[in-house]
Amino acid sequence: MIALAEGENVLGRDPASAVVVGHPAVSRHHAKVVVEGPRASIEDLGSHNGTFIGTRRVEGRAPL
Repeated sequence: MIALAEGENVLGRDPASAVVVGHPAVSRHHAKVVVEGPRASIEDLGSHNGTFIGTRRVEGRAPL
């Protein structure tokens, strides 16, 4: 588990990301999770390999 802050949380290989994922299939700025109160959504940031929820590729912003 990783605690996320209210607002935008970038996930990726960049050391300045809110969530650092050290895997070569992950882009430097891969996706962002937006936390708005009790709700959260995820959005791909143009990553080469895409972002998935289960087996479904994220297109635009998707609720979590």
